[in-house]
Amino acid sequence: MTTWTFLNSSKHISRAHRFEHEQIITVYGHTKVNFLQAPLAHGDHTLRVLTFGGDVMLQMPDHVGIEIAGTLVYSAVHIETLATGTEEHSGTRWTSENFAQARVRVRIELFGMFGGIEILRVPDIVHGATPTLLTDAAVPTPAPSSYEGETARLNRTT
Repeated sequence: MTTWTFLNSSKHISRAHRFEHEQIITVYGHTKVNFLQAPLAHGDHTLRVLTFGGDVMLQMPDHVGIEIAGTLVYSAVHIETLATGTEEHSGTRWTSENFAQARVRVRIELFGMFGGIEILRVPDIVHGATPTLLTDAAVPTPAPSSYEGETARLNRTT
């Protein structure tokens, strides 16, 4: 998943179970990415976030360990954990309290200039998912939608 937003606003739902070196690029816009819909496979994941004059919001499950490293120029990183109600303004480095023992770890490499990055850590019970950890062999394949190939004749009366 590479997300590119330029002079616009976009919202994305990530349904990927694994990502390596995925990128979110926002230039004079607003990007919101929801990582709550699909459980991530256990292991390490890398996400790159670049914002220039824009804002990026990432929604992550709170069982995921997060490590942030990057460069900020007139930018801010805001982390909010809904389960505890804590809010932090981290600067260029931050590590979640559960990073060392988490089975799912996300490293966020960021660069921000004249923009903001917000990370919202959502409890599993709020978004209805359980912290299911998938191995690479257990990642489900998407099933076709039930309406594909189905047609019905409409009865028309005049």
